[in-house]
Amino acid sequence: QQMVEIAKALTKNVNILILDEPTAVLAAPEIDILFENLKKLQSKGVTIIYISHRLEELFRISNAITVIKDGKTVTELDPNNSTEDNIIRHMVGRELESLYPPKNEPQNKDMLRIVNLNRGKMVRNINFNVRQGEIVGLAGLVGAGRTEVARCIFGIDKFSEGEIYKNEQLIKVTSVLSAINAGIGLVPESRKEQGAVLNLSIMENITMATLKKYSKFGVINYQAEKEAGEKMQQLLQIKLGKLKDSLSSLSGGNQQKVVLAKWLSTDCDFIILDEPTRGVDVGAKAEIYRIISDLAKLGYGLLVISSELVELIGLCNRLYVMSEGTITGELSAQEMTEENIMKLAIPKREAV
Repeated sequence: QQMVEIAKALTKNVNILILDEPTAVLAAPEIDILFENLKKLQSKGVTIIYISHRLEELFRISNAITVIKDGKTVTELDPNNSTEDNIIRHMVGRELESLYPPKNEPQNKDMLRIVNLNRGKMVRNINFNVRQGEIVGLAGLVGAGRTEVARCIFGIDKFSEGEIYKNEQLIKVTSVLSAINAGIGLVPESRKEQGAVLNLSIMENITMATLKKYSKFGVINYQAEKEAGEKMQQLLQIKLGKLKDSLSSLSGGNQQKVVLAKWLSTDCDFIILDEPTRGVDVGAKAEIYRIISDLAKLGYGLLVISSELVELIGLCNRLYVMSEGTITGELSAQEMTEENIMKLAIPKREAV
């Protein structure tokens, strides 16, 4: 769908073309095709404004880089004489390596264990575990089946075979409600369509999963709801005007914090984060990484699905790689490199 939208824009006879996060859901081969076409347009005199949070792309496509922070231009850089670290320092005042907090040592106890999970071609014989206080990554190319696994664990899709153990007890996940009651939360990859309601207030989004806590006989105690919202605002350092403001008034990073706050307001102690930093700037990424790390230190179990390999390497204690609906390998922190991940992620074709 994204490629169709881009193709539609490329077919128009334009002098200026603006692309806002065009590669957010594209795989590497599709990105290569896009860049080839953009270079052809550039050679024909088309001016291209390319907006992206994927810094490595800027050096592939740009003749000049403008860094914007809080709605203002911070600096302009020459990509031939700059690095990703230069951009990051201007955005957040720190080096790339310091974006990721020190990794927590998990406890020797399984928070979640998946045994032989199956659902059609996209979820085949899935086995993995996440320990208490551990951040486990799930890597793979677009269409590998990572989100489908998350949907089964969270009860959105019914699996045909398999077992889910939570705190070493077999649980029955037959619906989203049953997953939530078992202490499982999901921050979905599509924040605007699945994770939040943009036209509702910030406070309503934070408390929508826990309204029973703030109501009696169907009447909401707005003071208690407000206090809960303020607590989450301070805890996650959500930058906002007022809690009653529409969620759409916030930046992508702060919207994502609100989605996280919704689950932290519940009794969930295991959270699945599907592309948690998609569409947020580097500064917001650093804050989200800090929150995820802090949750691990508190004993939460966390499963992080991401297409950004550097993110998984910097954040996770362990990593599973998926390809064509099945897990192709497990990597320890010492084994996690982009090369090792891609070797496991690329589909293997049998010789004819």
